Amino acid sequence: MAVDNIELNGITYAWPKKPVAVVCIDGGDPLYMDHGFSGGIIPTMTRFRDEGFYAVARGSMPSFTCPNNMSIVTGTEPNQHGISGNFYLDRKTGGVTRAVERGTKGIEFLLRFMLFNILPTLLEIMLVCGILWFLYGFLYGLITFATLAVYVVWTTTITEWRLKFRRVMNDTDIQATTRAV
Repeated sequence: MAVDNIELNGITYAWPKKPVAVVCIDGGDPLYMDHGFSGGIIPTMTRFRDEGFYAVARGSMPSFTCPNNMSIVTGTEPNQHGISGNFYLDRKTGGVTRAVERGTKGIEFLLRFMLFNILPTLLEIMLVCGILWFLYGFLYGLITFATLAVYVVWTTTITEWRLKFRRVMNDTDIQATTRAV
């Protein structure tokens, strides 16, 4: 079944008689292209222009690759095809960026804290409890270990209580960033 016409966004186009390739030069300002054509430094593009078709398309603003390419394919603006990829048309992008940034910093902090604080401290606690057990008997080692265990449980409980407030603050910060962008 041969297709004679194709309709896109309310416009009917004739189906191409030969295969068609579209070359989109990302960031290719027409002045750059003209300089390349006249200087002979882009011979393949010059051949495409001379033997095929060359035109300058009006880019979607602000200019980003994905929305511009989608506009070329669909023949519509970003506000119609929904791929904006920028802060100007999609204000919630700022909130997402902030959340990703906070997550990255959080993971970095956890790894650094675990490697340089927690693991050495656990090793030290085990060594001290072992030394106390060896020098003064089992009871001293056990009392030291139990004291540190109570401290860890207390600190964890207070930290979890405090984190509730921090989470509310982070959610508020994301909402403010989303609105500010």
